[in-house]
Amino acid sequence: MEKPVEIFNNFKNLKNDFKADTGLDVNSENMSTYIAYYNARINDMSYQTLKLLNHQLINKIDHLPDMIRLRIAEMITDHPIIKQLTKK
Repeated sequence: MEKPVEIFNNFKNLKNDFKADTGLDVNSENMSTYIAYYNARINDMSYQTLKLLNHQLINKIDHLPDMIRLRIAEMITDHPIIKQLTKK
């Protein structure tokens, strides 16, 4: 059984990265800049995690029997959100 994903509050943890990346200290004068930096970093981490999970899922689907794999592909491609995303 896989270990569940732990979620941490990284708001304070990214302050050192912010200083290293921007040369700025986190204070009340540039808090909005830090918040934008924080949001960008969290969004990037989320995207990277989603991309990794998607890749792992596709690899597992590839090893399923053909009929099951075909049904999963049909379910995914028939989903309205997937159809909307593939139109663009």
